[in-house]
Amino acid sequence: MNNNTSFAKQLIIYLILALVIGFLFISLAITNSLKHFIENNAYNQAKIIASNVLIIFEREISRIEGIPQNVTDMQGKLDYENISELPVRILKSHPSLIGSSIHYDTRNPAVAHIPHVTAFRSEDGRIHFTPPAMHCDFYRPDSSRIIRRSPNAGYWIYSAVNTTRTIAYCQPIYNEKQQACGVLKIDFPLKTITDIICSYKLFQSGNLFITDSQGHYIFHPDSKVLKTQTIMTHFSEGHSEKITRKILRGESGATCIYLDQTKHYLYYTPIDLMGWRLGIICPYSNILHSSAKLYYLLFIILGLGLFFLFIGIINIVRRLSSPLDELAFFARRLAEGQFNIELPTPKCSKEIQELYDSFHYLQLNLNNYIERLKMTTAEKEQLNSEMRLARRIQQRFLPKSITLPSHIQLAAELRQCREVGGDLYEFFLIGRLLYFAIGDVSGKGTPAALYMASICKLFHYVASHYPSTAAICNIINKHMCDDGEDDMYVTMFLGILDIDTGTMTFTNAGHPYPIIIHENGETGFLDKYPDVPIGVLEDHIFNEHTYTFPENTTLLFYTDGITEAENVFGQFYGQEKMIRSIRSDIEKTPTVLIESILKDICRHIDKGKQSDDLTLLAIHYTDPTQANS
Repeated sequence: MNNNTSFAKQLIIYLILALVIGFLFISLAITNSLKHFIENNAYNQAKIIASNVLIIFEREISRIEGIPQNVTDMQGKLDYENISELPVRILKSHPSLIGSSIHYDTRNPAVAHIPHVTAFRSEDGRIHFTPPAMHCDFYRPDSSRIIRRSPNAGYWIYSAVNTTRTIAYCQPIYNEKQQACGVLKIDFPLKTITDIICSYKLFQSGNLFITDSQGHYIFHPDSKVLKTQTIMTHFSEGHSEKITRKILRGESGATCIYLDQTKHYLYYTPIDLMGWRLGIICPYSNILHSSAKLYYLLFIILGLGLFFLFIGIINIVRRLSSPLDELAFFARRLAEGQFNIELPTPKCSKEIQELYDSFHYLQLNLNNYIERLKMTTAEKEQLNSEMRLARRIQQRFLPKSITLPSHIQLAAELRQCREVGGDLYEFFLIGRLLYFAIGDVSGKGTPAALYMASICKLFHYVASHYPSTAAICNIINKHMCDDGEDDMYVTMFLGILDIDTGTMTFTNAGHPYPIIIHENGETGFLDKYPDVPIGVLEDHIFNEHTYTFPENTTLLFYTDGITEAENVFGQFYGQEKMIRSIRSDIEKTPTVLIESILKDICRHIDKGKQSDDLTLLAIHYTDPTQANS
C-alpha cells in the first residue's frame, strides 16, 4: 500500500478487506450448512414418503391375504361344494380387485368333473362371470413366477386379467380330508399400486418407481422407460453402477446421480414384503429451488449488515482519525520550532485523551529541554573555548626549535588524542650540553595536562641548576610526591648529551626503551638500567648511566601510545611494525623518520579512533670531524 495513504484510509481499507473476507467465509459456511440442511430435509421427506407408501402397500397386501379368511369366517370352511359363486362375491365386496377365480386339480378324480369358476371386472366396473370350462387345468405356477409366500400357505405371483397386468394372491382349497384340491386366485391390479405411488411426490417434479430384485421396472411414471429399460440401463451415466448394486442388494440410502446429464437426488429402500425396491427421485435443482428464498433472505441480511457496518466503520474511523490529524499538525508545528503552540482540547476516547496528555507533557518537556540546552550549549561553548585556550597554552610548554651543530639532528612530534593531553617532550641547550626529556603522564585530559605542565617547568628549572639526570629525577620525584592523594605519576626518559663527544648521561624512569638505529640499518634497544616512574616512591633514589653515540647513529624515543595504537579489530601497532617502518629507508633524517612512523600508524588505525597521545623524539649523531669536513 502507498505510504502516502492516510491512516484513516488505510484503516478503512483494512477493515473493509477484513469484512469482505469475513463475509465470504460466512457465506461459504452458510451455503455449506444450507446445502447439508437441504439434503437432510430432502432425505427426511423422502424417507417419510417411502415409509407411508410401504405402510399403505403392506396394509393392502395384508387385506388381500386376509380375504380367504374373511370368507371362511362368513360361510364356513372353503370347499368345492359351496364356493362356486365365491369369485363374484369377492369382486363385489372389494372394488379394488380386478379378478377372482377358482381352479381345481384335474388329476384328482374327486374334483375332476367340477368346472373352474372365473369372474373379472371390466373397464366400466361391471362384473362378468365366465361359463364353466371343463378343460381348464389346475393352476400350477412356475416357482420363478412366485413373488412372495405368505404364512398361511398362500403365495403371490405375477399375472394378467385380459390385458391388465396384475399380481395375484393364490390360496389353496382343501377338502374334508384336509387335502388340497384347488386354488382360490385373487387378482390385484398393479394400477392400484400406481395410484398409491402417484399420490406421493418429492417436491414439485419428483416421482417414485418400483423394481423387482433383478432391476426390472414394475412401475415407473414414464411408460417408455417402464417398457424398454431396466434400472441398470436407465442409471448408466457417470458412476451409477455402484448405486444400482446397492439398490439391488436391498440397501437403503440417498445419493446424487445424473440422468440425461442432469443432476438428480435419489432415495432408495427395499420393499421387504414383496422383495421389490422402491426409489424416489427428483431433479436437484428443485431441491435447491425450495430453499432459494432462504438463500436470498440470508444474503440480503448479510449484505445489509455489511453495508451498515461499513457506514459505522467509516464514522468510527473518522472520529478516531480527526484527533490524530490535529496531533499530527501539532507535532509538525513543534518540529518547526513553534514550542508554544496551543494544543487543542480533545473530545474523544480515553486513549486519545491520554495521547493528548502525552503530547502536552512532551511540549512542556521540550520547552524545558530547550532552555537547558541553551544553557548547556553556552556552557559547552565556553568549555570548548577554554579547552582551545588550554591547548594553545599547553603547546607553549613544548620547546621551540633550537640551533644545533651540523653533526647533530633533532626532531620531535606530539599528536594529542584530545584537546589537552599528558605526553610531553622537552629539549634545550646549556653551554655544550643538550638537555632533553620525553614523558607520559598517567591518565588523560585536563589533570594529565596540568601534571605535564608542572613537570615541564620543574625539568627546565632544575636542569639549569643540576647537570645530572639522577639529581633532576630525584628533585622532580620529591616535589611530585608531596601531594600523594592525586595517584598520578609520569614515565620519563631524561638525557644530557655532550654535543662535542657524543656521550649521553641518562636516567630511564619507567619509560619504554629507546630504539638504537645504526648506520647499516640494524636496530636495537637501549634496554639497560630501567628505573621506577617519577611520583611513585617518594624516597626512591634514581641512578644515572652513560651511553656514547656511535658514528651515524640515531636514537628514537617514543611513548606507549605509539606501540599501543589500536585498529578497529583490536590489533596493536607494536614494536615490530615500527621497526619495519624504520628499516624501510635507513637514510631517513629524524624529521622524515618521525613522519614515516606517524603515517604508518595512520594506515594501521585506518577507520579506527586514536585512543592515546602519540609522541616521538629522534636524535641523530655524526662524528664532528666528518661533519666539519
